[in-house]
Amino acid sequence: MVPGGAIGGFSGLRSLRALRPLRTLNSVPSIKNLVATIFNSGKLLGDVCLLIFFLIFLFSIVALQFFAGKLRYRCFSPLGGVTEVHRLCGSTPDAKQCPSGFTCQETNINPNYGYTNFDNALGSFLVIFTVMTNDGWSSQMYMIMDVTSPAAFSYFVFIVLLLSVFALNLTAAILASRFSLARMEKAAKLEEEGPGEEEIEAPSCYESTLECVLGCVQWCDSGEEESCFTLNMR
Repeated sequence: MVPGGAIGGFSGLRSLRALRPLRTLNSVPSIKNLVATIFNSGKLLGDVCLLIFFLIFLFSIVALQFFAGKLRYRCFSPLGGVTEVHRLCGSTPDAKQCPSGFTCQETNINPNYGYTNFDNALGSFLVIFTVMTNDGWSSQMYMIMDVTSPAAFSYFVFIVLLLSVFALNLTAAILASRFSLARMEKAAKLEEEGPGEEEIEAPSCYESTLECVLGCVQWCDSGEEESCFTLNMR
């Protein structure tokens, strides 16, 4: 007896049946080769991830040196009130200045509920990772430009070029090279087998998928208990 009879006969394990369509990878050679190529590129992709981590760490150190505490400045009135909660300002001449009659003072408030900051290594790492994903990176760039200088845009441009564009293209180049190498190895293996053997052309991805779908339709019409994926497995 299994303690806790309320589990309903392992009903949660039945959700694993959703993984059954993965067995069709064996019947679609092109998808099978693509998945195998991704796994074979694991070592090179690991090196790319290490390079990305190093670049994020490097940009984090630079941000800590130049932008630490800069996003906590707000405009205050002589009576002690803040003009706007998100009204940023800077103490440098090139930064965004407060309206007439207000002064720029440091607070303990950072934008986006405190998540956008360069006050520590973790916050700086998180902001740079967000910029790398191109998710709202321009708003963070404008905030830094408001509290420091318009020249701060070059920092974010380098992040986008090195971490977003360069790293993405490097990953795609690794996968493409491994896929080409796998095709060359397969062609060389076929040449070694000799021209005497009859070469059987493997079905394309479209033909194999169409055959599997037709098998599912026939199974539903016949009412048999066998799975269409088993009928079409090769």
